[in-house]
Amino acid sequence: MEPVVDSHPPSRDHRRPMRGKAPAAASRSRTEPAVDAGLVCRRLRPGEAAVYRALRLDSLKRHPSSFSDTFDEEACKPRLAFEAAIEEGLPDRFVVGAFMGRRAVGIAGFARLERSKTGHRGAISHVYVDANLHGRAVGRALMQATLAQAFAARDVEQIELGVVSNNVAALRLYETLGFRRFGQLANALQVDDARWATCQMVLTREDFEARTALRWD
Repeated sequence: MEPVVDSHPPSRDHRRPMRGKAPAAASRSRTEPAVDAGLVCRRLRPGEAAVYRALRLDSLKRHPSSFSDTFDEEACKPRLAFEAAIEEGLPDRFVVGAFMGRRAVGIAGFARLERSKTGHRGAISHVYVDANLHGRAVGRALMQATLAQAFAARDVEQIELGVVSNNVAALRLYETLGFRRFGQLANALQVDDARWATCQMVLTREDFEARTALRWD
């Protein structure tokens, strides 16, 4: 899976999407690619912030056009966005890591919005999978584990993310997980003379639970 752009804080006037039935589809268990038997996806624990930091900086160095932060900006910081949350074991702000044996090969961060009027929403960001493992369903397994952890809080009703709009593989993956597009921001990122748009997506609890049930039919 190609890396995705960091999720920006959702607009305050973004309205809650209309609820409806999940799109008719065959059971996901029949269509999803096989996950490597040696893959484990779990929350990073206190003492593992360095795992997140290493993969986060690697993602920024290898794919500068896919993230709003830059390697130079982040590398000089004593602590990155999720490092304190990992060390403190915060329930509403965490990183899920993908591991092949003892080697960390992917990360995905989740942060619940903190204000009282937006606490039912969360955002996924900092998603990255080692390029050597593309095509082995690591990104799908990582996202499924992250979503399951996030929706384990029963009052989280929807999860949002942003992705570079020309990242077709990531968009396709998120749509198969139930995310729906609700907007696109033109000229969102600029690297030298190049500019990219970002696509904003949302997954409701209802759609997540419907698709999770399909996988186990």
